[in-house]
Amino acid sequence: MITLATLKMIFPVAMVVMAVIGLIYFVGEKEPVIVIDDDSLRIKCLFGRRIAFSEITCVCLLHQSMATLGVGRAAFAYGMRSCKGNFESGLLYVQPESAPTLLIQREGQSNVYISYFNRESTESLYDELISRCANNSEEDFHET
Repeated sequence: MITLATLKMIFPVAMVVMAVIGLIYFVGEKEPVIVIDDDSLRIKCLFGRRIAFSEITCVCLLHQSMATLGVGRAAFAYGMRSCKGNFESGLLYVQPESAPTLLIQREGQSNVYISYFNRESTESLYDELISRCANNSEEDFHET
């Protein structure tokens, strides 16, 4: 039988666990903030990273969602309603049901996929990346 003393010990631990789970969910579900610097793309979110423009070999705007393309299993990632981190298909910062999806291919590294809830935000990011990566050949940057 559970005594009052046992409940007094369990309750604070349960509250801390619930707070941590809530915080991870809150941070994980926020859309990434993408900052385009002079020489790199910074993805600011859970499992965020910096990608130098010199690493980028191809930027494509795919008209499918990641749900259609296939996410794969999570390796080191957050995957609830949004997917962030390392998955079998690459580095994902996506809303799986949202299209289009921005694909960034990198020299000798896994692909990066980005999509927002809002189609216009993804397309705007694509346009800005295309203009910043203009030093690469034009056939490497396209819509599919």
